[in-house]
Amino acid sequence: MRMNTLRNALDRRGLTCREAARMGVPFHNIYKQYKGERGVGPNSALLYERILGIPRSPGEGGAPCVSSS
Repeated sequence: MRMNTLRNALDRRGLTCREAARMGVPFHNIYKQYKGERGVGPNSALLYERILGIPRSPGEGGAPCVSSS
């Protein structure tokens, strides 16, 4: 089983997918990525970095761009 870095990043920040969606992230996308049903692509990684403050690079605290599927 692969590590879901998006899930870890949201959990560390105390955010749910619904709360992230209220901040401007499409709920359907983040929910599927959180559950590991879809990998996080470069556009989503940039969006998560800009809106949620989740770094896109492993050297910066965990990369949501690592595919979970």
